[in-house]
Amino acid sequence: MLLNELKSLVPDWVDEFLGKVIFQGMKPVLVGGAVRDVLMGSKLIRDWDFEIHGADPKKYQLLLKTLGTRYELKPQAHHVYKASFGQNELQFAPPRTEFYAPLDIYSHNDFESKIEWSLDFKAASSRRDFTINAMGAMFDGSSWTLLDPYEGEKHLKMKMLTPCDRKHFLKDPVRLLRAIRFQIKYEFLWSNELKEACESLDLGLVSPFYVGEEAQKSLKPFHFWNQLQSFPTLPVRFQGGLLNPDLLHSIYTKYLADFGVSNSILAAVFMTGEGWHLLLSLAGKGDNESTLWRHRRSYLLELKQCDLKSLDLTSDDIFNNSQFLLICQVMRPPFTWLNFSWVKDFLKQENLSWILEKKWNDELDVRVFPPKERHMRKVLAWLSSN
Repeated sequence: MLLNELKSLVPDWVDEFLGKVIFQGMKPVLVGGAVRDVLMGSKLIRDWDFEIHGADPKKYQLLLKTLGTRYELKPQAHHVYKASFGQNELQFAPPRTEFYAPLDIYSHNDFESKIEWSLDFKAASSRRDFTINAMGAMFDGSSWTLLDPYEGEKHLKMKMLTPCDRKHFLKDPVRLLRAIRFQIKYEFLWSNELKEACESLDLGLVSPFYVGEEAQKSLKPFHFWNQLQSFPTLPVRFQGGLLNPDLLHSIYTKYLADFGVSNSILAAVFMTGEGWHLLLSLAGKGDNESTLWRHRRSYLLELKQCDLKSLDLTSDDIFNNSQFLLICQVMRPPFTWLNFSWVKDFLKQENLSWILEKKWNDELDVRVFPPKERHMRKVLAWLSSN
Protein backbone atom coordinates (compact mmCIF):
# COMPACT_ATOMS: atom_id res chain seq x y z
CA MET A 1 0.00 0.00 0.00
CA LEU A 2 1.00 3.65 -0.31
CA LEU A 3 2.06 3.92 3.35
CA ASN A 4 4.85 1.36 2.98
CA GLU A 5 7.53 4.03 3.35
CA LEU A 6 6.02 5.61 6.45
CA LYS A 7 7.83 3.22 8.79
CA SER A 8 11.21 4.41 7.51
CA LEU A 9 10.23 8.04 8.15
CA VAL A 10 9.50 7.58 11.86
CA PRO A 11 12.37 8.88 14.06
CA ASP A 12 13.33 6.99 17.22
CA TRP A 13 11.75 9.53 19.58
CA VAL A 14 8.37 9.14 17.83
CA ASP A 15 8.75 5.36 17.66
CA GLU A 16 9.25 5.31 21.42
CA PHE A 17 6.05 7.34 21.88
CA LEU A 18 4.12 4.90 19.70
CA GLY A 19 5.43 1.96 21.70
CA LYS A 20 4.28 3.46 24.99
CA VAL A 21 0.78 4.16 23.60
CA ILE A 22 0.42 0.61 22.25
CA PHE A 23 1.78 -0.91 25.47
CA GLN A 24 -1.05 0.83 27.34
CA GLY A 25 -3.58 -0.91 25.05
CA MET A 26 -4.41 2.11 22.87
CA LYS A 27 -4.22 2.75 19.14
CA PRO A 28 -2.17 5.72 17.88
CA VAL A 29 -3.42 7.20 14.60
CA LEU A 30 -1.28 9.68 12.69
CA VAL A 31 -3.59 12.45 11.47
CA GLY A 32 -3.57 15.76 9.63
CA GLY A 33 -1.31 16.86 6.85
CA ALA A 34 1.35 14.21 7.53
CA VAL A 35 -0.69 11.41 5.97
CA ARG A 36 -1.59 13.54 2.99
CA ASP A 37 2.03 14.54 2.44
CA VAL A 38 3.31 10.96 2.64
CA LEU A 39 0.74 9.88 0.05
CA MET A 40 1.95 12.74 -2.12
CA GLY A 41 5.48 11.36 -1.95
CA SER A 42 7.01 13.49 0.81
CA LYS A 43 10.08 12.04 2.55
CA LEU A 44 9.84 14.43 5.48
CA ILE A 45 7.13 14.71 8.12
CA ARG A 46 7.16 18.05 9.91
CA ASP A 47 4.02 17.70 12.05
CA TRP A 48 3.64 14.55 14.10
CA ASP A 49 0.00 14.77 15.24
CA PHE A 50 -1.74 11.74 16.71
CA GLU A 51 -5.28 10.84 17.70
CA ILE A 52 -5.33 8.24 20.46
CA HIS A 53 -8.16 5.68 20.14
CA GLY A 54 -9.21 2.92 22.54
CA ALA A 55 -8.68 4.95 25.70
CA ASP A 56 -10.87 5.85 28.64
CA PRO A 57 -10.28 8.49 31.33
CA LYS A 58 -8.38 6.13 33.63
CA LYS A 59 -6.19 4.62 30.91
CA TYR A 60 -5.49 8.03 29.43
CA GLN A 61 -4.33 9.44 32.75
CA LEU A 62 -2.01 6.47 33.15
CA LEU A 63 -0.67 7.13 29.65
CA LEU A 64 0.00 10.78 30.52
CA LYS A 65 1.86 9.70 33.65
CA THR A 66 3.96 7.24 31.66
CA LEU A 67 4.76 9.73 28.91
CA GLY A 68 5.64 12.36 31.49
CA THR A 69 8.66 10.31 32.56
CA ARG A 70 10.18 10.60 29.08
CA TYR A 71 8.69 13.70 27.48
CA GLU A 72 7.92 17.23 28.61
CA LEU A 73 4.12 17.42 28.40
CA LYS A 74 2.33 20.73 27.96
CA PRO A 75 -1.48 20.94 27.73
CA GLN A 76 -2.75 22.93 24.74
CA ALA A 77 -6.22 24.12 23.75
CA HIS A 78 -9.01 21.67 22.93
CA HIS A 79 -7.63 18.70 24.93
CA VAL A 80 -4.38 18.54 22.97
CA TYR A 81 -1.04 17.74 24.61
CA LYS A 82 2.34 18.73 23.25
CA ALA A 83 5.10 16.23 24.01
CA SER A 84 8.62 17.66 23.69
CA PHE A 85 11.78 15.60 23.43
CA GLY A 86 14.78 17.91 23.23
CA GLN A 87 14.25 20.11 20.16
CA ASN A 88 11.56 17.78 18.80
CA GLU A 89 7.87 17.74 19.55
CA LEU A 90 4.66 15.97 18.69
CA GLN A 91 1.04 16.51 19.60
CA PHE A 92 -1.68 14.08 20.59
CA ALA A 93 -5.29 14.08 21.73
CA PRO A 94 -8.20 11.67 22.15
CA PRO A 95 -11.12 11.72 19.67
CA ARG A 96 -13.16 14.91 19.96
CA THR A 97 -16.31 16.52 18.69
CA GLU A 98 -16.75 20.23 18.10
CA PHE A 99 -19.88 22.23 18.76
CA TYR A 100 -20.77 25.82 18.00
CA ALA A 101 -22.98 28.41 19.61
CA PRO A 102 -25.57 29.86 17.21
CA LEU A 103 -23.97 32.99 15.74
CA ASP A 104 -24.66 35.13 12.70
CA ILE A 105 -20.99 35.14 11.74
CA TYR A 106 -18.08 32.97 12.87
CA SER A 107 -14.37 33.49 13.40
CA HIS A 108 -11.70 30.79 13.51
CA ASN A 109 -12.10 29.77 17.15
CA ASP A 110 -15.83 30.09 17.80
CA PHE A 111 -16.24 26.51 18.96
CA GLU A 112 -15.87 24.26 21.98
CA SER A 113 -14.55 20.72 21.90
CA LYS A 114 -15.53 17.65 23.89
CA ILE A 115 -13.69 14.37 24.33
CA GLU A 116 -15.65 11.37 23.05
CA TRP A 117 -13.69 8.31 24.14
CA SER A 118 -15.65 5.80 22.07
CA LEU A 119 -15.94 7.92 18.92
CA ASP A 120 -14.83 6.05 15.80
CA PHE A 121 -12.34 7.55 13.36
CA LYS A 122 -14.93 8.51 10.75
CA ALA A 123 -17.04 10.46 13.21
CA ALA A 124 -13.98 12.06 14.77
CA SER A 125 -12.72 13.13 11.33
CA SER A 126 -15.95 14.83 10.26
CA ARG A 127 -14.71 18.06 11.85
CA ARG A 128 -11.74 18.22 9.44
CA ASP A 129 -11.72 20.73 6.61
CA PHE A 130 -11.08 18.59 3.50
CA THR A 131 -11.29 14.90 2.75
CA ILE A 132 -7.57 14.83 1.93
CA ASN A 133 -6.88 16.02 5.48
CA ALA A 134 -9.30 13.56 7.08
CA MET A 135 -7.16 10.49 6.47
CA GLY A 136 -5.31 8.69 9.22
CA ALA A 137 -2.58 6.09 9.51
CA MET A 138 -3.06 3.66 12.41
CA PHE A 139 -0.01 1.91 13.83
CA ASP A 140 -0.33 -1.55 15.43
CA GLY A 141 3.26 -1.99 16.50
CA SER A 142 4.55 -3.39 13.24
CA SER A 143 2.71 -1.80 10.32
CA TRP A 144 0.61 1.20 9.31
CA THR A 145 -2.96 0.99 8.05
CA LEU A 146 -4.62 3.76 6.08
CA LEU A 147 -7.94 5.00 7.48
CA ASP A 148 -9.85 6.85 4.78
CA PRO A 149 -13.54 7.29 5.62
CA TYR A 150 -14.16 10.16 3.18
CA GLU A 151 -12.24 8.93 0.10
CA GLY A 152 -9.41 11.36 0.68
CA GLU A 153 -6.88 9.23 -1.21
CA LYS A 154 -9.16 9.16 -4.25
CA HIS A 155 -9.59 12.94 -4.13
CA LEU A 156 -5.84 13.36 -3.67
CA LYS A 157 -5.17 11.44 -6.87
CA MET A 158 -7.78 13.59 -8.62
CA LYS A 159 -6.20 16.73 -7.09
CA MET A 160 -9.69 17.65 -5.93
CA LEU A 161 -10.54 19.61 -2.79
CA THR A 162 -13.79 18.50 -1.19
CA PRO A 163 -15.12 19.45 2.26
CA CYS A 164 -15.70 16.65 4.75
CA ASP A 165 -18.82 18.12 6.22
CA ARG A 166 -20.53 21.25 4.91
CA LYS A 167 -22.00 22.12 8.32
CA HIS A 168 -18.57 22.17 9.98
CA PHE A 169 -16.91 23.84 7.02
CA LEU A 170 -19.21 26.86 7.15
CA LYS A 171 -18.32 27.51 10.80
CA ASP A 172 -14.70 28.42 10.07
CA PRO A 173 -13.83 31.11 7.49
CA VAL A 174 -10.12 30.20 7.67
CA ARG A 175 -11.00 27.05 5.73
CA LEU A 176 -11.65 29.17 2.67
CA LEU A 177 -8.14 30.58 3.03
CA ARG A 178 -6.78 27.04 3.20
CA ALA A 179 -8.69 26.11 0.07
CA ILE A 180 -7.03 28.98 -1.80
CA ARG A 181 -3.65 27.92 -0.42
CA PHE A 182 -4.03 24.34 -1.71
CA GLN A 183 -5.31 25.58 -5.05
CA ILE A 184 -2.26 27.80 -5.55
CA LYS A 185 0.43 25.57 -4.00
CA TYR A 186 -0.66 22.22 -5.45
CA GLU A 187 -2.93 23.32 -8.32
CA PHE A 188 -5.88 21.48 -6.78
CA LEU A 189 -9.34 21.85 -8.23
CA TRP A 190 -12.39 22.72 -6.18
CA SER A 191 -15.35 20.37 -6.09
CA ASN A 192 -18.82 21.82 -6.66
CA GLU A 193 -19.53 21.21 -2.97
CA LEU A 194 -16.52 23.28 -2.01
CA LYS A 195 -17.40 26.10 -4.40
CA GLU A 196 -20.93 26.30 -2.98
CA ALA A 197 -19.65 26.22 0.59
CA CYS A 198 -17.09 28.98 -0.02
CA GLU A 199 -19.71 31.18 -1.63
CA SER A 200 -21.70 30.93 1.61
CA LEU A 201 -18.83 31.76 3.95
CA ASP A 202 -18.76 35.17 5.58
CA LEU A 203 -15.18 36.45 5.85
CA GLY A 204 -16.08 39.40 8.05
CA LEU A 205 -14.17 38.12 11.11
CA VAL A 206 -11.07 36.78 9.35
CA SER A 207 -7.96 38.28 10.94
CA PRO A 208 -4.83 39.58 9.17
CA PHE A 209 -2.83 36.90 10.98
CA TYR A 210 -4.59 34.00 9.24
CA VAL A 211 -4.62 35.75 5.87
CA GLY A 212 -0.87 36.23 6.14
CA GLU A 213 -0.22 32.73 7.44
CA GLU A 214 -2.14 30.98 4.65
CA ALA A 215 -0.74 33.32 2.01
CA GLN A 216 2.81 32.50 3.08
CA LYS A 217 2.09 28.75 3.13
CA SER A 218 0.80 29.00 -0.43
CA LEU A 219 4.38 30.00 -1.46
CA LYS A 220 2.86 32.65 -3.73
CA PRO A 221 1.50 35.30 -1.33
CA PHE A 222 0.74 37.90 -4.02
CA HIS A 223 -1.21 35.44 -6.16
CA PHE A 224 -3.01 34.33 -2.98
CA TRP A 225 -4.00 37.94 -2.31
CA ASN A 226 -5.43 38.35 -5.80
CA GLN A 227 -7.39 35.10 -5.55
CA LEU A 228 -8.94 36.36 -2.32
CA GLN A 229 -10.41 39.37 -4.09
CA SER A 230 -13.15 37.33 -5.80
CA PHE A 231 -15.16 36.74 -2.62
CA PRO A 232 -17.95 39.26 -1.97
CA THR A 233 -17.76 39.13 1.84
CA LEU A 234 -14.07 40.10 1.93
CA PRO A 235 -13.57 42.91 4.47
CA VAL A 236 -12.39 46.28 3.17
CA ARG A 237 -9.00 45.94 4.88
CA PHE A 238 -8.16 43.03 2.55
CA GLN A 239 -9.49 44.57 -0.65
CA GLY A 240 -7.42 45.85 -3.54
CA GLY A 241 -6.07 43.56 -6.24
CA LEU A 242 -2.58 43.63 -7.74
CA LEU A 243 -1.74 44.43 -11.35
CA ASN A 244 1.63 42.69 -11.41
CA PRO A 245 1.57 39.63 -9.12
CA ASP A 246 4.12 37.77 -11.29
CA LEU A 247 6.65 40.59 -11.01
CA LEU A 248 6.07 40.90 -7.26
CA HIS A 249 6.53 37.15 -6.88
CA SER A 250 9.79 37.09 -8.84
CA ILE A 251 11.26 39.80 -6.59
CA TYR A 252 9.91 38.09 -3.47
CA THR A 253 11.56 34.76 -4.35
CA LYS A 254 14.85 36.49 -5.21
CA TYR A 255 15.31 37.77 -1.66
CA LEU A 256 13.42 35.10 0.31
CA ALA A 257 16.39 32.94 1.33
CA ASP A 258 18.37 35.89 2.71
CA PHE A 259 15.64 38.03 4.25
CA GLY A 260 12.73 35.76 5.12
CA VAL A 261 9.08 36.13 4.24
CA SER A 262 8.22 39.46 5.84
CA ASN A 263 11.13 41.53 4.50
CA SER A 264 11.00 39.83 1.09
CA ILE A 265 7.38 40.89 0.71
CA LEU A 266 8.42 44.40 1.74
CA ALA A 267 11.26 44.26 -0.80
CA ALA A 268 8.86 43.36 -3.61
CA VAL A 269 6.45 46.15 -2.66
CA PHE A 270 9.27 48.69 -2.25
CA MET A 271 10.89 47.89 -5.58
CA THR A 272 7.63 47.95 -7.57
CA GLY A 273 5.67 50.54 -5.63
CA GLU A 274 2.62 48.25 -5.68
CA GLY A 275 0.98 46.54 -2.73
CA TRP A 276 1.52 48.91 0.18
CA HIS A 277 -2.01 48.13 1.39
CA LEU A 278 -1.23 44.46 2.00
CA LEU A 279 1.92 44.85 4.11
CA LEU A 280 0.06 44.52 7.40
CA SER A 281 -1.73 41.32 6.43
CA LEU A 282 1.00 39.55 4.46
CA ALA A 283 4.17 40.87 6.10
CA GLY A 284 3.06 41.98 9.56
CA LYS A 285 4.29 45.51 8.89
CA GLY A 286 2.38 48.10 10.91
CA ASP A 287 1.16 51.44 9.56
CA ASN A 288 4.16 53.38 10.89
CA GLU A 289 6.73 51.05 9.32
CA SER A 290 4.84 50.82 6.03
CA THR A 291 4.49 54.61 5.84
CA LEU A 292 8.20 55.08 6.57
CA TRP A 293 9.21 52.78 3.72
CA ARG A 294 6.68 54.33 1.37
CA HIS A 295 8.07 57.79 2.08
CA ARG A 296 11.63 56.58 1.55
CA ARG A 297 10.73 55.28 -1.90
CA SER A 298 8.85 58.46 -2.76
CA TYR A 299 11.76 60.66 -1.68
CA LEU A 300 14.21 58.59 -3.74
CA LEU A 301 12.11 58.79 -6.88
CA GLU A 302 11.68 62.52 -6.37
CA LEU A 303 15.42 62.85 -5.86
CA LYS A 304 15.97 61.06 -9.16
CA GLN A 305 14.24 63.96 -10.94
CA CYS A 306 16.48 66.58 -9.37
CA ASP A 307 19.34 68.31 -11.16
CA LEU A 308 21.97 67.95 -8.47
CA LYS A 309 24.69 69.41 -10.65
CA SER A 310 22.99 72.78 -10.33
CA LEU A 311 22.99 72.56 -6.55
CA ASP A 312 25.35 75.21 -5.13
CA LEU A 313 26.56 73.85 -1.81
CA THR A 314 28.31 77.11 -0.99
CA SER A 315 25.19 79.22 -1.31
CA ASP A 316 24.07 81.15 1.74
CA ASP A 317 20.55 79.99 0.94
CA ILE A 318 21.38 76.26 0.72
CA PHE A 319 19.34 75.40 3.79
CA ASN A 320 16.21 76.72 2.06
CA ASN A 321 16.85 74.91 -1.22
CA SER A 322 14.07 72.39 -1.93
CA GLN A 323 16.45 69.86 -3.53
CA PHE A 324 18.81 70.02 -0.57
CA LEU A 325 15.93 69.63 1.87
CA LEU A 326 14.78 66.58 -0.08
CA ILE A 327 18.23 65.03 0.30
CA CYS A 328 18.02 65.75 4.03
CA GLN A 329 14.81 63.70 4.14
CA VAL A 330 16.47 60.76 2.35
CA MET A 331 19.58 60.86 4.53
CA ARG A 332 17.85 60.78 7.86
CA PRO A 333 19.45 58.29 10.27
CA PRO A 334 19.49 55.47 11.09
CA PHE A 335 20.93 54.30 7.77
CA THR A 336 20.62 50.55 8.30
CA TRP A 337 17.87 50.41 5.66
CA LEU A 338 20.44 51.35 3.02
CA ASN A 339 22.34 48.12 3.76
CA PHE A 340 19.57 45.84 2.47
CA SER A 341 20.64 44.33 -0.85
CA TRP A 342 17.22 45.01 -2.32
CA VAL A 343 17.53 48.71 -1.44
CA LYS A 344 20.94 48.76 -3.13
CA ASP A 345 19.40 47.05 -6.16
CA PHE A 346 16.65 49.67 -6.23
CA LEU A 347 19.21 52.51 -6.05
CA LYS A 348 21.15 50.96 -8.91
CA GLN A 349 17.95 50.50 -10.91
CA GLU A 350 17.08 54.17 -10.46
CA ASN A 351 20.63 55.47 -11.07
CA LEU A 352 20.98 56.58 -7.46
CA SER A 353 23.96 54.43 -6.47
CA TRP A 354 25.95 57.59 -5.78
CA ILE A 355 24.12 57.76 -2.44
CA LEU A 356 26.05 54.68 -1.31
CA GLU A 357 29.36 55.88 -2.70
CA LYS A 358 29.62 58.94 -0.50
CA LYS A 359 30.89 58.42 3.04
CA TRP A 360 28.81 59.62 5.96
CA ASN A 361 30.81 61.11 8.84
CA ASP A 362 29.23 60.20 12.17
CA GLU A 363 32.11 61.84 14.04
CA LEU A 364 31.40 65.31 12.68
CA ASP A 365 30.82 67.67 15.62
CA VAL A 366 27.91 69.99 14.85
CA ARG A 367 27.04 71.01 18.40
CA VAL A 368 28.13 74.57 17.75
CA PHE A 369 25.22 75.02 15.34
CA PRO A 370 21.56 75.57 16.23
CA PRO A 371 19.71 72.24 16.75
CA LYS A 372 17.54 72.68 13.65
CA GLU A 373 20.69 73.06 11.51
CA ARG A 374 22.71 70.15 12.85
CA HIS A 375 21.35 67.41 10.59
CA MET A 376 21.55 69.71 7.57
CA ARG A 377 25.20 70.49 8.41
CA LYS A 378 25.98 66.77 8.36
CA VAL A 379 24.19 66.31 5.05
CA LEU A 380 26.08 69.29 3.62
CA ALA A 381 29.38 67.75 4.71
CA TRP A 382 28.33 64.40 3.24
CA LEU A 383 27.43 65.97 -0.12
CA SER A 384 30.72 67.84 -0.17
CA SER A 385 32.77 64.68 0.35
CA ASN A 386 34.41 62.85 -2.53
